[in-house]
Amino acid sequence: MSALLECLDRLADQRLGTVVHVNPSQAEVIERYAALGAQRVVLVCGDAEALPQWHRLALGRPWLEFVDAVVSPAPGRADWLRFNVPGLGGLLEPAALQSFYPRLRLLERVPVTTLSLQTVLDRLRIAAAADRPNLLVLEAPGMDAPLLEGLALPTLRAFSWL
Repeated sequence: MSALLECLDRLADQRLGTVVHVNPSQAEVIERYAALGAQRVVLVCGDAEALPQWHRLALGRPWLEFVDAVVSPAPGRADWLRFNVPGLGGLLEPAALQSFYPRLRLLERVPVTTLSLQTVLDRLRIAAAADRPNLLVLEAPGMDAPLLEGLALPTLRAFSWL
């Protein structure tokens, strides 16, 4: 079981407000968010190969939204890197990942236009709620701190858990 799923299991007695999940990699999280009573779940995904899967999972779930966007600390042009290990695609160069995945090989570079996390969250208009905590999940290995540093304090305050 992944660390994320274990963390979500520890929240079993909570009722969630809005969940924003950047770069989701496991379909099981959708059922976990539903079990936690999430009022709104927003999946932010820019991996073109994963898009059809996430769109299928969103069908028939009115509380589940999908945002097709690649987020980065510096918005603009970048390369989405596709590797031989599914789920590791992203903006991080292979050298930063190879110590964890020694057999990692770069398969393809796909030019993309990126948005800042702040821009994506501004468009979603998320408000803090006293009765239901909001959750921000970043599956962006090596980029989570730079992404969070780019957020305005009022935006961070809208989320009870990161």
